Amino acid sequence: MSAAKRGLDQFELDLGRFELRRDGRRLKLERKPMELLIFLLARKEQLVANFG
Repeated sequence: MSAAKRGLDQFELDLGRFELRRDGRRLKLERKPMELLIFLLARKEQLVANFG
């Protein structure tokens, strides 16, 4: 997988095309949710998994 693509289970995020796919099918996301997803994936090692 190239640096412009990230995969998670059945999902694939193509940063170059600004697309999210599930099982090969393109999912429609508005700009802000897509930007948030990219932001969170870029910082996934910094996230807190459990607040409890």
